[in-house]
Amino acid sequence: MVFFVTAFALLVLAVVTTQATTIGTNITVTGNASSTAATSTAYLYVGPDGTEHAAFNFTGGDLFVADMLNVAGLSVLERASATSATTTAYLYLGPDGSENAAFNFTGGDLFVADVLNVAGRSLLSTASATSATTTAYLYVGPDGIESGSFDFTGGDLFVAGELNIGGVATTSGDLFVSGGTIGLTKTGGVTTTDGLISQNTGTATSTISAGIATGASATDSGGCIELVQKGIYYRCVIDDALTGLVCAAARCAD
Repeated sequence: MVFFVTAFALLVLAVVTTQATTIGTNITVTGNASSTAATSTAYLYVGPDGTEHAAFNFTGGDLFVADMLNVAGLSVLERASATSATTTAYLYLGPDGSENAAFNFTGGDLFVADVLNVAGRSLLSTASATSATTTAYLYVGPDGIESGSFDFTGGDLFVAGELNIGGVATTSGDLFVSGGTIGLTKTGGVTTTDGLISQNTGTATSTISAGIATGASATDSGGCIELVQKGIYYRCVIDDALTGLVCAAARCAD
């Protein structure tokens, strides 16, 4: 009798069920499982337990796939397709990484964990392949050591490597060189030789200063002018009596 009941139960399970089946607890399938449709108002979890993204909150229709996700046909996510992807929040490509402080997972943020390759034109607000503008700052290269006046606003520019300017460079403010050297090559102007030119249009004098006076001799930076003639370096400094200049065959660094 027990054998007959068991065989009958197996026969019933083998019949294709056309009605909905509600399971109040977990169901474990050790073999193959097939279905023509699966829906959930909470979440769907495929594979063993894994590390979910912070936005995965096990509700609202979340989907977790522990291994490869293979979509043989078209994958549609809201308004996303194989030729386009849109989101009103953010798009995250690759494993979890270190986002910039401005990345707040909303407003159309884009995170790419590895290489971003743009074969065509890249448009960033009013920036294109022929121009780049910003009202805050532009940072080129890896993180570096900025000067004290670099405050990441007002149009600051940081270049981690070499800055090559093929045309004329002008500034309406100050120019600070922390490396210690400015190399000049004449491309035209008011002189016929290479050099440092000071022009103050509309003013009686033009000034080139060497050194900084802090008001304390211990912190003053003395000025020195270095000249070269016939392969010999000469330096000119203010004499100890503070009455004039004294020049000698030496380098300013000696």
